[in-house]
Amino acid sequence: MKKMKQGAVIHVFRLTIALLFAAMLFISCQFTEQQLITPIEAVPSTSPVFVKINDMSSFPQLFSKQNKWWAELGKLEAIKNLDYSILSLDSAYNSNRELKLFCQKKEIIVSFSPSSTQNIETMAIIPIALSGEQKKANNFFNSLSKTKNISISKRKFGRNKIYEAKSTEGNLLFLYTFSHKLLLISKTPRLIEEALLHIEDPDRKTDSSLMPLLKTTNNQAQANLFVNHQLAREIFSPVLSEEMAIQTEKLSSYAAWTELDITIKEDKILLSGFTNGNAQSNFFVTLLQGQEPGISKIESVLPSNTTYFSSYYLSDISAFFSGLSKYKSQDENAAPIISPMQELFIEIFDGEMARATFAPDISPSKLGTLFAIKTKSGSYALGKLNQHFEKQGLYEKEFVVDNQTKYIFYRSPIVNLTNILFGNMFAETPTVWYTSYGNYLLFSDSFSGLGEVIMSNILGETLLADVSYNKFQSSLSSKNNYYFYCNTSNFFDHAQLFFNEKISSEIKSHDDFRKFTHFAWQTSSSGEMAYNNSSIVYDENIRLKPQTVWQSRLAAPLAKRPYIIEDKNDTQNRLLVLIDTLNNLYLMNNVGRIVWQMNTGAQILSEFSLVELGKNKDTHLVFNTKEKIFMLDKDGKSAKNFPVLFKMTATNGVSVFDYENNRNYRFFFACEDQRVYAYDIEGKPVEGWNPPKTDHPINKAVQHIVVEGKDYIIVSDLMKDYIFDRKGNVRVPTNFVYRHSFLNEVYLEKRTKNNEPRLVTTDSEGILHYTYLNGKHEKKSVKNLDDNHFFVTANINADVETEYIFTQGNQLFVTNINGDSLFCIPFSGQSLLKPFIYTFSEKEKKIGVTDPQSNKIYLFNSNGNLYKGFPLDGNTNFNIGMSKGQPTRFNLYVGSPDGNLYNYLIE
Repeated sequence: MKKMKQGAVIHVFRLTIALLFAAMLFISCQFTEQQLITPIEAVPSTSPVFVKINDMSSFPQLFSKQNKWWAELGKLEAIKNLDYSILSLDSAYNSNRELKLFCQKKEIIVSFSPSSTQNIETMAIIPIALSGEQKKANNFFNSLSKTKNISISKRKFGRNKIYEAKSTEGNLLFLYTFSHKLLLISKTPRLIEEALLHIEDPDRKTDSSLMPLLKTTNNQAQANLFVNHQLAREIFSPVLSEEMAIQTEKLSSYAAWTELDITIKEDKILLSGFTNGNAQSNFFVTLLQGQEPGISKIESVLPSNTTYFSSYYLSDISAFFSGLSKYKSQDENAAPIISPMQELFIEIFDGEMARATFAPDISPSKLGTLFAIKTKSGSYALGKLNQHFEKQGLYEKEFVVDNQTKYIFYRSPIVNLTNILFGNMFAETPTVWYTSYGNYLLFSDSFSGLGEVIMSNILGETLLADVSYNKFQSSLSSKNNYYFYCNTSNFFDHAQLFFNEKISSEIKSHDDFRKFTHFAWQTSSSGEMAYNNSSIVYDENIRLKPQTVWQSRLAAPLAKRPYIIEDKNDTQNRLLVLIDTLNNLYLMNNVGRIVWQMNTGAQILSEFSLVELGKNKDTHLVFNTKEKIFMLDKDGKSAKNFPVLFKMTATNGVSVFDYENNRNYRFFFACEDQRVYAYDIEGKPVEGWNPPKTDHPINKAVQHIVVEGKDYIIVSDLMKDYIFDRKGNVRVPTNFVYRHSFLNEVYLEKRTKNNEPRLVTTDSEGILHYTYLNGKHEKKSVKNLDDNHFFVTANINADVETEYIFTQGNQLFVTNINGDSLFCIPFSGQSLLKPFIYTFSEKEKKIGVTDPQSNKIYLFNSNGNLYKGFPLDGNTNFNIGMSKGQPTRFNLYVGSPDGNLYNYLIE
């Protein structure tokens, strides 16, 4: 009995041990089957790129048709399939409540892999850790098979089941599988199978170079992009041009991994995140370690028509060259080798360098190249470089800007200087010609190209002065070590330099791609990693740079119409007088160089006038502010006794008269005491001039007219016209009172068969008022106007009578002297500027008008037809001058909203 009890105990003990072992084995198996891994860990090691979507509920909406930049990208064949997939996903998501609940608050991974046909294949990895989620997913797929006529079959793959969804025709639509609490979906069997093999691999490990980036990832971003540099070339090179595809070979030696947080907005895409490349692997990005990021100003010498550039800011150039030597040798223990040219570079370098391409003319077939280096001293650096090249022979050539300004360009005996210094850090950059400008050494691939870079700097037309670029740059990081910028709107015509033939052709065939205006990528050293910041901007309003002969930068926008000083003997010596909104006065020569600049201290009230002084008939410029009359020579120096300080505030612009054409000038102006004053060329009051005080303040310029041998001095106050002789006595009594229009002058109409000589102007309601030289007054109503209208008279159609030209609000209209309408033209803006008449020949006159709100200028023939080539960009009144002695070519000068003076060539 005892033995039986012992046997029973032993049996129960054995059974208990067996059951316990079985339970442990079962639990162990269950744990192995159910072991959780993150979606990122499930990404196959063969995937070059994957994206983590942090909020699946809102992500598809970012790519809806309402997003205009995505709609533009959708025109590309390479994007259409992706666009279709996103739209399909969005439709399915919004139409299925269970799918919405299933996807809420899930971080979904989408991996991208290249196919053998150079297409991009995708796979989605979705966590299903919660109880019952796998069943919900299965129910969703089963519902698809019923509602969409999709058949779903399954097959074994190792320990897993792969489900295949096919159309009624038997075409594979997609596959999905479940493994380790993950749902995997793809259209490509290979990706599903590779992922399962990767997940089931007991030795599977997350790349050690990726791990640090997972700690820096911003999970609140809309998505995170991960790039495996060792494999990235496979996915990027198929869409790139042959030259750029070769450049992608550098990706594998640049770094190990990069992670970028993605923020998508209506008008831009922002990327930011870190790049990791440990020093032991000798990646290029580690060369930036220890280099302090800085504020680069290299754009101050890059021309404003720069298409794209890449620049480096290096705080320790010696350490950089040492690291570069080891990087080239791929031997961390190798002693650095510094070449003599690099030693020279170390001596002269001051932190910044850039390689840029620019458009060398209006329609360039080939972009020019520029290599710019900031030096500690431009003259010293140029001397040292010339000294270094002397043994190989130096050739120099003079570049003439104008008669006063010349530069010496040197032909470099080494045309691949950037390769000698930096290897393949920069794209091909022929260093054929070089010179210095300020503290910068500038190299270009041609003499003319270097000349255009110099001219851009002289005219202030640099990238750093460009308003659009500055606005874009303000959204970027102020400090960096590496900076790539592309004016994507201007790069439109050169898309083939970046993209393959198919994509570049598609881009060129859709002009709306110019709406992608700017792209930038910045990299900065940050401990053992590098921080990246990138942005691409979309702007619905395409603003192409005007095609001008030249553009010259002013300190502020133009305030008055450009004044042209012609040299009768040499039109190439034409000068321009300009005044900006900050009261800066400029004298500019015919190539756009500012000869001198001064501030007048107050707004200029008058138009500009010219006088000739002395035996040499030296030309002087006359104008006034409310405080002074100025008389300046061509060097900007004041004439003797000038400026003349007024005893009280002037209320109108100074008028200059030369009665007998003998250079015995008289300067007439009015002051706030309602009196008209006359000064002589010495700046002293004219004896014998003593007109009566006017009834009201005078804001219009005094005029001198000669009609049939008699002199008349015309003065108009706010309510009345006065006609004096040379001494200020009343020559013609005028008694009629009316409120003069504030913006308009009084014009003389000469005798015709229909009318006696008379003065004409408008009142504040646009009514025409005629004052005859016998004192008679008439008025005529043409059109109801307000006091903001402009009125000009001219004989524009070469007949015997005058025509009247008006602008009011957004309309230009022209009438004959009887008030009959000849034509009326509406504009898109709200307020046109004063019209001006331009004489091209004795019988050819044209009307110029500016629509400042639309930034457009117009030139009309006398019949109202728009002249060929117009409208042009500009927002100020403009002026036209003969083009270098060629009677069929003219130069048009106009201001821009951002402070440029444009010089257009018209024919």
